[in-house]
Amino acid sequence: MFKSIREKNKGELNMGSNKRKRRVRYQRNQIRRHKMSIVMISAVLLLLVVVVSANIRDLQSRNQVQIEREMELKAQIEEERLREKDIEYLEIHIQTPEYIMELAREKLGLVYPNEIIFRPVR
Repeated sequence: MFKSIREKNKGELNMGSNKRKRRVRYQRNQIRRHKMSIVMISAVLLLLVVVVSANIRDLQSRNQVQIEREMELKAQIEEERLREKDIEYLEIHIQTPEYIMELAREKLGLVYPNEIIFRPVR
C-alpha cells in the first residue's frame, strides 16, 4: 500500500521521461516539418527562376526581332523620303519649257524648222 520514497520518485521519473520523450519527439517532428517547408519553398523558388528565365529569353528574342523590324522600317522611310524629293524635283522639272521641248523631241519626233537631223545608216 505504501510505497517508498524511492519508488515514488522512480514513478515520477518515468512520467517525466515520458514527457521528455514526447517533447523530444514533438521537437523532432517540428524540425522535420521545418526542413520540409524549406525544401518546398526552395523548390517553388527554383521553379519560379526557371519560368522567369525562359520568359526572359523569349522576350529577348522578340525584342531582337522588333529591333530588326524597326531598322528595316527606318530604311524604308529614308528610301521614301528620297523618292519624295525625286518626285518634287520632277514636278518642278516637268513645268519647265526645256522639259517640254525634250519630251517633244524624244516622244513625238518634233524638230525646229531650220534644224538638220542626222540619222545613222544601217
